[in-house]
Amino acid sequence: MRTGKLEEGALKRSVLGALYPNPSQRQQKYGADCAVFETGSVQAAASASSVPGFEGRPEWSLLSAANHLYAGGFAPRYYLLQAAFPADWEEKEIREKMQNLAEEAKKRSIAAAGGHTQICRELASPWYAVTCLGEQNGAEALRPEAGWDLVVTRQIALAGTAALAQKGEEELNRTFPSSMIGRASAFSQWMLVKQEAETAARMGDCRMRDLSQGGIFAALWEFAQRWELGLEADLKKIPICQETVEICEYFDLNPYCLYSGGSLLIGTPKGDALVEALREKGIPAVRIGRLTGEKARRIYNGEECRYLDRPAQDEWYRFEDRRSSK
Repeated sequence: MRTGKLEEGALKRSVLGALYPNPSQRQQKYGADCAVFETGSVQAAASASSVPGFEGRPEWSLLSAANHLYAGGFAPRYYLLQAAFPADWEEKEIREKMQNLAEEAKKRSIAAAGGHTQICRELASPWYAVTCLGEQNGAEALRPEAGWDLVVTRQIALAGTAALAQKGEEELNRTFPSSMIGRASAFSQWMLVKQEAETAARMGDCRMRDLSQGGIFAALWEFAQRWELGLEADLKKIPICQETVEICEYFDLNPYCLYSGGSLLIGTPKGDALVEALREKGIPAVRIGRLTGEKARRIYNGEECRYLDRPAQDEWYRFEDRRSSK
């Protein structure tokens, strides 16, 4: 099977189909990155494992899980860690990784609540999974409807571009100015979507999805698929940095299918008002399209129209496969 997220068909048949016998429940769970429940002060949970391009950094798993909660309208308060380390690792290496995680969590006011760590002889590199527990951060989200606007915050593929710039720095520096590679590498600073999610949640009447594996195309498909809606989006309106365009072109990658941590897809009946509210906070945002009542998911590029496909493998893994085969 391909590396990365499990393909949609296999996910529905062998995971959701086994866990949720009721078809309507399976549909509701598809594309839901956080589980909502009510038990005391904790009302939701979300998990994330190794992040494409940042697999060796558990703090990125924390940020990714936190983003799932923010996009669900919740604020992360606690986290649980699962970590497995290779047998040839030394204690000082483990301590360094845990200190990095603890420092990031402290910065975000997310407290450690427990976890499990172990040594595995089968592993060649460490593996991390973080579960964040959170509290409601705004009004209860509505079910999206046809006619709602689709808004994207910041630019797509920020985290993926940062990973490419850092991993391929030596090669890229032979072609591009080091200043450009430095700017691209720094895109990782925008990973957390806290401020934009809180702004959208305060306005109410919205549904959010943080862009992650598979990029904007995967997010659009999964958002529409979950709510059994269609969509129309303008490719030219999807915000993208020139550094992303150049680096993806160099590595022959599709930026619209590249890991896009740091950006939100928001469905709302008041797209222009949300864009203005976000811009007042210094957060770039663009209305790229709308939801429709039919099942077709159309992407327009000028006069050209194409239909959105099921999510493809994240481009990061294609980049990794090419490097390992050299």
